[in-house]
Amino acid sequence: MMTKTKAMVWGMTTTSRSPELDILRLKALVESSGLSLVGVVSRLDAESVLKKEKKRLEAWQDKGFAADLDYMKRPGELFCDLDGFLPGTRSVISLAVSYYSPLDHQPKQGFGRVARCAWGKDYHRVLKKRLKNFIAGLTETLSFGEEIRCRQFSDAVPLLERALFSSTGSGFIGKNTMMIVPGVGSWTFVAELLTNIEVQESRSLGPVIKEGQDCGTCTNCLVACPTKAFEEEYSLNAGKCISYLTIEKKNSFSDWEQQAVEDWVFGCDVCQEVCPFNHAGISESEDEKFAPSNGVGPWLNLDQALSINSKEDFLHFFAGTPLLRAGRDGLIRNAAAVVANQQFSDCKPQLIKLYENSSESQLVQNSAYQALERIG
Repeated sequence: MMTKTKAMVWGMTTTSRSPELDILRLKALVESSGLSLVGVVSRLDAESVLKKEKKRLEAWQDKGFAADLDYMKRPGELFCDLDGFLPGTRSVISLAVSYYSPLDHQPKQGFGRVARCAWGKDYHRVLKKRLKNFIAGLTETLSFGEEIRCRQFSDAVPLLERALFSSTGSGFIGKNTMMIVPGVGSWTFVAELLTNIEVQESRSLGPVIKEGQDCGTCTNCLVACPTKAFEEEYSLNAGKCISYLTIEKKNSFSDWEQQAVEDWVFGCDVCQEVCPFNHAGISESEDEKFAPSNGVGPWLNLDQALSINSKEDFLHFFAGTPLLRAGRDGLIRNAAAVVANQQFSDCKPQLIKLYENSSESQLVQNSAYQALERIG
């Protein structure tokens, strides 16, 4: 899901010659910054793909599929105006990092599932730091003739990043709306860099998809989605998506939503787990930042989640992880729903305590009451 943090603009002044891109140096800088799968798109090609994607975005908005994601309801042109993001944009550099780790066991009752993207450190923070280092190296080692200007994006500002990444030829957008890179799958964090550095033509510096490498007739993701959030191919109804419900939704769950989240306490991976591109030849990520040992891992103890007594304790417990996005009250709401779905009565004392505590928010009290009612 997309979040709303500020992108950063960096610059360095040199002489007065138009900057041109040195591909080999660029690739070396990318690798030294802990990034990979780079592709470069010229402004002309970037504008062409954004123009097409803008129509798809507006059709998606018109169907009401943005749910309560107000930042996704803004006019389509705001997602596609390169000069609006960085005046004088000449090129877009696409990067990605794999985060795949296998799930080696199923837990017993009393644990909620966490989506793989949240097993380790918060990718927003990790990629922001790496992109900052990459930009610093770019301005220091490449020889250009005017002020080098860059602006970084990683699921932080509503730029249509997946469309730009797919235009490099390194991957494609699947029927589940995920960015799929053959050989890597969809277990990737994507980042974009807008810059005034010149590139003459679009090119990929990573793996290039071959003709016919796409979803074809496969509908695994559409069929497997527990909530039928894909009402049509390549289009996700966010209001039905478990990731939206457990991360972005701010209010209490409806009766349907409580049951819909099943055992997912943060995010959902079902549409990725059934994708053929995420099985054949996929290697485990070597990036320690996103390893389960560096964060909450694949499962969250529900009793412990319901026992977090304050926002301060919540911040301390989940510092540096994506789970901060849900907030304490949101995570308790999710955990309470999963407890009821599992009929895990061991958590009833915690639920009663939350319901009876008058200092708790209405969201927490409502969620505890709903769970207690369903457990019986």
